[in-house]
Amino acid sequence: GGEEFALLVPGVSLEQGQILAEKLRLSVAESPFPHQQALTVSIGLAPLAHLRSVDAWVEQADQALYRAKAAGRNRVELAS
Repeated sequence: GGEEFALLVPGVSLEQGQILAEKLRLSVAESPFPHQQALTVSIGLAPLAHLRSVDAWVEQADQALYRAKAAGRNRVELAS
């Protein structure tokens, strides 16, 4: 359950991307929402530069996302 989004951040290193993803995850987890139920996000992070196609990039990010969900959710996982 839930929505999936892709965020493209050009000119950012993988390390900077991990920092950004973690800040986003924390921001959502710490934000008070009107329905008073905690919300979290699971993030799969994959660099586009070293892949042959956009489809391969999406597949790697998706696999990392599902690893984040399987590992307990509310976390950032890097594509392998």
